[in-house]
Amino acid sequence: MHDTPIKQELIDENFTFAQTLYKIQYCDSLAHHPDKLKSRIEYLDKTKKLLKK
Repeated sequence: MHDTPIKQELIDENFTFAQTLYKIQYCDSLAHHPDKLKSRIEYLDKTKKLLKK
């Protein structure tokens, strides 16, 4: 479940879970090959903006 996309619906339903999932996904991204990191970071940046709203 750690690769589940964090969407606005999830944030609205359970903000605390969405924050925790974000942290897990961030750590998981760091474990991937550097070639895959750019797209993961872009996704995480967008997700972070959603969490700040």
